[in-house]
Amino acid sequence: MALPKESETLMYREAAEAADVIAAQFARNRARVAALA
Repeated sequence: MALPKESETLMYREAAEAADVIAAQFARNRARVAALA
C-alpha cells in the first residue's frame, strides 16, 4: 500500500488554509478587542 502524496492529506490542506482562517478570525474579533482595550 502506497502512502498518499503530501498534498492529498487533510493535514496539508488544513495547513494551507490556516493563514486565511486566522486572518478571518482576527477580522471578526477586531471590534471586540478594541472594546476591551
